[in-house]
Amino acid sequence: MTQVALASRDRLEERLSRGLRVEPVGADRIEELALFLKQAHADQPLAHRFQEPEQIVRYWRWLHQGSPSPLPEEQPQAWVCLREERIVGHFAALPALAARSGQPLPIWWGSHLIVAPEARRGNVGPLLILS
Repeated sequence: MTQVALASRDRLEERLSRGLRVEPVGADRIEELALFLKQAHADQPLAHRFQEPEQIVRYWRWLHQGSPSPLPEEQPQAWVCLREERIVGHFAALPALAARSGQPLPIWWGSHLIVAPEARRGNVGPLLILS
């Protein structure tokens, strides 16, 4: 990215983040994240997969901590967006390999972008993606 593009991105991120904070998902937030995912998916087509917090934790850990990475030096990443210390959004990225002109190309595959119903149509989703 050029310096102009980076400065523009930084200004946009600053404007979007008013009252919000994005941080990596830590082990101390897994249980809270499971409850958030249950609540945030309640009105979604896959709500039936997000009913039991213990099952949500197992699935999340399998996907983000236990699945093999095609890029050994990279591990899946996940973030939460907080408003007043409460989770209002989640986004993850999984390392993957694509191909360009027959050559392997390391990429990050976005996964599990979900925003709390009361925070939708706001800044949470775009802020998580920018982070």
